[in-house]
Amino acid sequence: MTRFPNAPKLQPMGGNLWKVSERFELRLPLGFVMYILPGFVTDGGSVPRPLWSLIGHPLEQPTLTAYIIHDALYAAQYVSRFYSDLFFLILLKKLKLPRWRCYAIYLGVALFGGRAFRGKTVEGIEATRKLIKITHPKKS
Repeated sequence: MTRFPNAPKLQPMGGNLWKVSERFELRLPLGFVMYILPGFVTDGGSVPRPLWSLIGHPLEQPTLTAYIIHDALYAAQYVSRFYSDLFFLILLKKLKLPRWRCYAIYLGVALFGGRAFRGKTVEGIEATRKLIKITHPKKS
């Protein structure tokens, strides 16, 4: 199992919510870079408690960083839900988790994440986009 080179720093907000407290950067394929700025709020992984022993605790590394990135993609909606979920699966595979675990986690978001994705307001998406930035390579 591998880890991301760095992990977001989080502050508890109460309940199951956490706030990113320092800028987090992730290099993406094709030269893209995703920035998650301080103030972004996440719940980590929305894994039902009875599945924690099977899937893993939603606030533990190495999966926590992948969950936060997935939350950011859902919240900012720069890409469709399909691509957000697919990218999440790619991140899980990069962690070299057992194949069954990658697909179990992925199926959870693919089957049950629709409400979370569709439940965003235009105002909420715009506010989140101030905290989630994705840069792209400059064309020459």
